[in-house]
Amino acid sequence: MQTDFEVFFGDLELTEEQGALCIIQSGDIKITWNKNNQKEVDNAKGIFEDLIKQGFSAFSVGKLGKKGKEKITEFDPKKKGIILIAPMAGG
Repeated sequence: MQTDFEVFFGDLELTEEQGALCIIQSGDIKITWNKNNQKEVDNAKGIFEDLIKQGFSAFSVGKLGKKGKEKITEFDPKKKGIILIAPMAGG
């Protein structure tokens, strides 16, 4: 059985220093960063914050674990995986 990380990130190989965003919209977009590279962290944080402002929901997921039960609202570069889900259209 696949972990939530594998479901959202496939076979993406990350080192201990890396994390990844998976943006779920009409097609998945994956963005990685190295937590020791401030430019990469700032880029990922900026994308995260822009999407949160647009109404996306964010959840953390560990390399071996399951999706978090609570939404996260702040970017943490130490997270192994962050899933951002587009707001549902409709009414």
